[in-house]
Amino acid sequence: MDLLLRFVDVGGEAEERHVVASGFRVITRAGPTWVVAGPMAGLPKLLESDRINYVEGASQARTMPRSSGDRRTPPAVANTAPVSRRLIIKFRPGTVACTAEGIAHLSSATRVPLEFVRTMSGDACVVKQTADDADTLTRGQETLRDHPAVEYLEPDTVVKALE
Repeated sequence: MDLLLRFVDVGGEAEERHVVASGFRVITRAGPTWVVAGPMAGLPKLLESDRINYVEGASQARTMPRSSGDRRTPPAVANTAPVSRRLIIKFRPGTVACTAEGIAHLSSATRVPLEFVRTMSGDACVVKQTADDADTLTRGQETLRDHPAVEYLEPDTVVKALE
C-alpha cells in the first residue's frame, strides 16, 4: 500500500531507517512529505515514530507519474490510515494530573484517544493523540481546548533557532 507521510520537518537518514525497518520503502520525497510503499502489517511500527505528524493512504494516481506502459485505471478514492500527533497540554492547577492515569481519565471523559508520553518542566504534559483521519484529529484538539481543565494546548513541534 502507498502512504503519504508528513514529518515535523525534512526527514533524513534516521527517518529512512525507521521507514525501512517498518517494512516500507521510500518512493518519493518532497521536503517533509514522503510517499512510501509497504505492507499494512508494518503500519503499527511505522506509526511509532514521533517525527511523523500526518499519514494518509495514497493512490498511485496521486503520487506516482504514470509509466508509458501502465494502462491501469487509478482508484477513485484514496484509502485512509490512522493519524497521530503529539500535543503539549497545560492543565489548570488541581484538575488533571499529568500522569498516565490522569491522561487516561481525560481521554475517557472527552472521548479523544490520548496516551501519556511524559511530563515537561512547568507542569505541562506531552501526550499522543490518535484518530482515524486528520479531520477527527483536529476536532479532538478542539474538544480538548474547550475542556475546563485545559489551560492551553499546542502541537509538540521542533523549534529551531534563527540564525
